[in-house]
Amino acid sequence: MIPRRLVHTFFSFGAIQAAQYLLPLLAFPLLASRIGSEAFGILLYMLNASLIISIVIDWGFVYSGVREIAKKRNEPQSIRLIFSSVLGAKTILAVFSIVAALIAWPCIPYAFEYSYLYWPAIIYGVVLGWNPTWFYQGYGKGMRLMATLDVCSVSLALIATFLLVKSEDDASFYLLSLLCFRTIAYSLQIFLAFKLVEHFGLNLKYGWKMLLSSSALFISRLASMLYNQVNVVILGFVLSPEHLGLYIVADKLMRGVVSLSNPLTNTLFPEICAKLKENKNNAMHILRYSFLCTGAAMIVMAGISVCLAPWLMELFTGSKQPEAASALRVMSLTIPVLALNMVLGTQTLVPFGLERQLTVTLLSVGILNLGSISLLSSQFGLAGAQWNPFLVESSIFIVLLLIVKKHCRCKLI
Repeated sequence: MIPRRLVHTFFSFGAIQAAQYLLPLLAFPLLASRIGSEAFGILLYMLNASLIISIVIDWGFVYSGVREIAKKRNEPQSIRLIFSSVLGAKTILAVFSIVAALIAWPCIPYAFEYSYLYWPAIIYGVVLGWNPTWFYQGYGKGMRLMATLDVCSVSLALIATFLLVKSEDDASFYLLSLLCFRTIAYSLQIFLAFKLVEHFGLNLKYGWKMLLSSSALFISRLASMLYNQVNVVILGFVLSPEHLGLYIVADKLMRGVVSLSNPLTNTLFPEICAKLKENKNNAMHILRYSFLCTGAAMIVMAGISVCLAPWLMELFTGSKQPEAASALRVMSLTIPVLALNMVLGTQTLVPFGLERQLTVTLLSVGILNLGSISLLSSQFGLAGAQWNPFLVESSIFIVLLLIVKKHCRCKLI
């Protein structure tokens, strides 16, 4: 029997994933047709900067914060300290991120020329970094409200985009719409969280300590950023805006499919953390079924994505070029591997306290990836770049599977 609370959390995470990954994709056909392929590619390139900023500000609290809150659910004073400390840490990171974005402004391709897109993207990344889902996830309450606000904010941004974006000159309105409505949603969510813990304020002193104590998880997030967002930055130096747009859309479609497995992963993560203290066998039973079900479902979804690749790429980019469909077909091979890596990393290694092993793996592969993406894209262009995600995620999968077998002493297959 599944507790009703977990069912509500699962469907709430489904709605949040839709708001974060799937609903924004609905704007792509409109943007591609109204602002043109070149401006569309540059707009998506700037949105990549938002993701980089949000990952820096998150600092791994999406894992460490959830784990600590889940362990202290019955200790209100501890929860207050954790929540205010994480917000204090995010404040420090937000200031650092804005300063870093200012320094990098003249160096990033298209950033100085398209400042009206670059800076809204940077501020939007800061807003995304303050997403308080981690708190509600660990606390086990309020997820339905979180989901409602997330879906409403993105839906309103889509409506605003439809009404305001008419030509290339209006491209910034898409970013500004997302920025406006997400700011309102997250501000309300944080305010309600303050009311829930009965404490208002930031704790910069303990926030700094939390940054240091959770640095291993941040390095693992930083490592994953090396072979995701940093890859796109590198491709900005090599690919044309049109091919850059095709790569980013194919990548987002691929990750949008993988996000369908995130509700299960995020729902089970705090429960596995809690159950490991009670009964390890029960926790491993959950992990085994999660691994097998996720793998089977994602293999089916990858097959569907390969079959529909030409139609999907024409719909979301307006391109009928063979390389557009090829990009999505090749990247679809990554879908089951990436989803299983999330189970091995988030659901398994983090609850077992094996952040260091996870970090070393991701960082090592991430550094090697910088060479592979540069070589493949410079030699073969888009045709080479599209194979890199599969090579990277497959390498991570093999290493993580060996770590789980050695340190967790369990079989997931």
